[in-house]
Amino acid sequence: EAPDGARASFTLPADAQGRVELRAVGRSPLAGLADADRQGVWRLTLVDREEESVGELTRWGLSFAEEVRGWIDDPEPALIIPDPGRTEQVDVSVSADGQLAVALPSRPATVGTLALWDIRTASEADDLELETTPESLVLAGETSRLLAVAGNTLTLWNTAEAAAVARVATQNGFLLPPVVGSDGDYVAIAEQLELNASLYSLLRTEDGELVASVNGVSGVRDWILGPQARYLALLGPTRDVRLMDPRRGDIVAELEHDRDPVRVIPAASGDFLVSIDDGGDIFVWELGNIDSATPLSRRLGVTVDPDSVSVAADGSMVAFEAAQGHVVARDLAGQSEPFNLRVHRVDGGIRTRVAPDGGRLITAGGGLLQL
Repeated sequence: EAPDGARASFTLPADAQGRVELRAVGRSPLAGLADADRQGVWRLTLVDREEESVGELTRWGLSFAEEVRGWIDDPEPALIIPDPGRTEQVDVSVSADGQLAVALPSRPATVGTLALWDIRTASEADDLELETTPESLVLAGETSRLLAVAGNTLTLWNTAEAAAVARVATQNGFLLPPVVGSDGDYVAIAEQLELNASLYSLLRTEDGELVASVNGVSGVRDWILGPQARYLALLGPTRDVRLMDPRRGDIVAELEHDRDPVRVIPAASGDFLVSIDDGGDIFVWELGNIDSATPLSRRLGVTVDPDSVSVAADGSMVAFEAAQGHVVARDLAGQSEPFNLRVHRVDGGIRTRVAPDGGRLITAGGGLLQL
């Protein structure tokens, strides 16, 4: 890795012994570093993926064309390269449908694999080999696709086959984390351009194919993608949530709030969008005809924790933590009275998850799950 963050990776032959020399010319794996800034700290990372193939690193170095002598590092003692091993120190993400889990080593600077686990069978599904540690992971499309962002590159994986489907490389990285639509069919990325400009691109999660690219909006701190990529909901820098058509780049509506919105949740089906402001007020917006009419809102209640709010995929129900350890569940259409549940609360608050059809609710408080 060069001082400016540029990286190159290569695989050593299985029978590599003694000295291996690579030049940053032609089709060499190091060719991409030929124009990198030399001044600063260069890093070498060794990743051993083969069992029963141990060794040691006794010397490595760099030299540049006009230099008589390069820079040599002779570690004392030599660096032992042991067999790869598994760790229980991991961060786990679970897919929205609860079928797949992804485990990533939690120790900083760890490079290795992602472990995919099938929750239904409690068996390990597969390992995905990574060249660098991802900064962002998203499971999409009913667990058939996994998006991993590492540095300036987004990789789209087929989880069933443990194979990369597509890679999207950017020159300056991502301004915002990639966001997947609530139905999993599309993903939006925000590419950082020069002079604080950005480019929003809409891709299909099935194959990574580009659908459209539009100029980005300055000052956006968070965003979500609506079902079938009908809209991008942009938070910041004002109190209005702006809805953008990701195919044309037009702002089609602005959802006005009296306080700063901190979270927005789209229903995977239907025409509802839920927003929560920094005072805990929850609103539902009807977006059935946003191209020709101003969206209407209705206040649903107040939550003590915006992260506790969950919405049924079919847009039928919403649930959230209210004051004094109560959980409120109600229909988004406002046609029936809400009902309150008394839930055991400990430090860390209460989390809710409404079933896709709105017929079931799970609450989690501490170590207690209730259905």
